[in-house]
Amino acid sequence: MPERILVIDDVAEIRRVLRLALSAEGYQVKTAGRGNEAREEIERAGEEHPYHLALVDIMLPDTSGIDLAEHIRQRSPQSEVIFMTGHASVKTAAEAVRLGAFAYLSKPVRMDELFQVVRQALEKQKLTAENRRLLAELRESNRRLEELNRTLEEKVRERTAELLNSRSEIQRRAQELEIINEITNAVASSLRLEEILDLVARETRKLVDFDRASVSLAWGSEEINEVYFLEPGNDRGAEIGHTYPIKGTGIEWVINTRKALIRDDLDRRDEFLEDDFIHQTGAKSGIVVPLIRRGEAIGTLNLGSRKPGVYNRSHEKILRRIAGQIAVAIDNANLYRKLEAYSQGLEAEVARRTASLEQ
Repeated sequence: MPERILVIDDVAEIRRVLRLALSAEGYQVKTAGRGNEAREEIERAGEEHPYHLALVDIMLPDTSGIDLAEHIRQRSPQSEVIFMTGHASVKTAAEAVRLGAFAYLSKPVRMDELFQVVRQALEKQKLTAENRRLLAELRESNRRLEELNRTLEEKVRERTAELLNSRSEIQRRAQELEIINEITNAVASSLRLEEILDLVARETRKLVDFDRASVSLAWGSEEINEVYFLEPGNDRGAEIGHTYPIKGTGIEWVINTRKALIRDDLDRRDEFLEDDFIHQTGAKSGIVVPLIRRGEAIGTLNLGSRKPGVYNRSHEKILRRIAGQIAVAIDNANLYRKLEAYSQGLEAEVARRTASLEQ
């Protein structure tokens, strides 16, 4: 598309000559004889089709060419301005420089000089436009780069957090596995239930916080007939001989449903019969997990804390595995007691028969 040039001069013959000469060079030329006419033409062109170059006569009938040039630069900052005058002076030349005019030509204008100055002005205009385009691209590239950097930094932070969380999770699971293995080994190597429960209380505390802990056994009956208090106190012996009805208790609900009962605020409501006793102990939150052996819920593992909201589903998963080992240990100890009682009974029967035979 040819460059657009606006010629502004009050002498019609000069306008005609310049228009013909510049058109012959391949430029798209329009002319104006007065300042107001030039302003209207510039407004019509607007920002979408601005003039690349304006040849402005300094002396116009209705305005100063210098004022008009200032208006042109305000409306179209990318346009270049060349002044023409038949009354050259140092003052006007200095003013032209101040306004950023590309050149200052004296009338009568020599065509070869005009063509050269016009080419240079348009070349400058092209370079300026190209520089603006490149600067805009550079700013956009910098903006995208900054945005990319922010995105990468955010992703790095997220990934780092994920790795740290993953590492913590792996360490936590490794600790859980180590403790479960410790309990499993104790169950497999000992029939002394008190000794096993002592280890269970000690190892469980490494994973789950509690202030009170106990094991309640019902063995399929309607009442608790064995209780092992793991905490407080160091005596892991069983409380046998005292029975506690379980109807209407949380223990009954856990045994019947085989689900864990998590209570995050024991002060907030009374749901079960044992809540009055729990309030007296100072417990604020608790969790009860079923002890399941050979497909039967034989009792529960009970933990309580003086702080509210301590327990959640992650604790349930851990305690279910521990409860499974406790159930095995209790079942083994029960079988051992039965075997021991049978052995003692057999010995007594042998002794009785031996005495009878001797008689």
